[in-house]
Amino acid sequence: MENNRHMLRLTLSLMIFSIMPAGTGETRVVSQPGAKREFLFKIQRTRDADEVYFDILLDDNGDLKIPEPIVTYWVRHTRKGKIESLKWPERRFAYGINYVEQRPDFVSFRFVSNRNMVFHVRKNPEEQFNLYFFMDDVETQVTGIIIYFEMRFYGFPVIEKVEVYGINQESGEQVILVLRQ
Repeated sequence: MENNRHMLRLTLSLMIFSIMPAGTGETRVVSQPGAKREFLFKIQRTRDADEVYFDILLDDNGDLKIPEPIVTYWVRHTRKGKIESLKWPERRFAYGINYVEQRPDFVSFRFVSNRNMVFHVRKNPEEQFNLYFFMDDVETQVTGIIIYFEMRFYGFPVIEKVEVYGINQESGEQVILVLRQ
C-alpha cells in the first residue's frame, strides 16, 4: 500500500517527464563563476529529445561544493540545444532533489517525486564522482533510470513504469529495479 502511494505520487509528479543517466566522461558546462562543474547524470524524456542534466559543483580541492553540490538544467534538443533553467513546478514536483546528507566527499538525496528511494554521490576507486543507490541492501552504481510513459487522458502522459539500471558493486552483475504503478 505504501509503495503504491509513492508510485502514484511519482506518476502525478512526473506526468510529463522521464529519466536516464548518460555514460561516464560526459561534461556539460553552464556558466557558474567560481565553481568547477562536472556531469553526473541526465534525465531523458520518452516524449521528446529534451533532457535534464544533473551536474556536480566542485571546489578548488575537488570536493563537493556545499550547500548546493548538485545543479540541474534543461538541454532543449527540440530547440537546437538551448540550455534553460528548470521552472519552479519542475523543481518542486518532478526533478527537484531534497538533500538527506551533505559532506565534501558524499551527498545523499531523494527526488521530490519519490521519497522512498535515496540516491547518493561519492567517489569511485578512480576518484570520480558517481551516482549510487541501494538495492536489496547492496550498493548499486546507477547506469540508467528510465520512466516510461503512455499517452492517455486527452493527450496527458501517464507513467507506466520506472526502471533503474545499475551494476551491483559486490558481484559486478547488471541489475534492473522495476517499479510499477
